Parts: sequence; structure tokens; C-alpha cells
Amino acid sequence: METTFVSTTIATILFSSIVLLFCLYALAVAYNSLKQRREQSHLFVDQINQLLPQIQCRQCGYEGRNLTLKQ
Repeated sequence: METTFVSTTIATILFSSIVLLFCLYALAVAYNSLKQRREQSHLFVDQINQLLPQIQCRQCGYEGRNLTLKQ
């Protein structure tokens, strides 16, 4: 009877350890994915920002003010 209790306890501890390791791995993968997405988002915003004329560039004839105020 004591052998069954010990084997059940060992199996429970082993299963819990595997579940804990899986959860830690999943958290690490999720964190890495979010980090890469954030870096890609910044790169995408920078690319768009380089393509668009800036507010104070004066290439459109306005002196850097809000375009809706000049109408």
C-alpha cells in the first residue's frame, strides 16, 4: 500500500514539473513574440514616417501649420 502512495506521489510531482516547464516555455515564446512584434511595429512606423512629408517641411506651400486652419 505504501508503494502505491509513493508511486502516485512521484507521478504527481513529475506531471506537475512537466506542466510547469511547459508553462514557462510558453511564457518565454509569448514574450519573444511580443518583443519581435514591437520591434517590427517600430520599423514599420519609421518606414511610413520617412515616406510622408513632415508637418514642417514647407514643401506644400504652408508654413508648417495645421492644414485645416488655412482653409
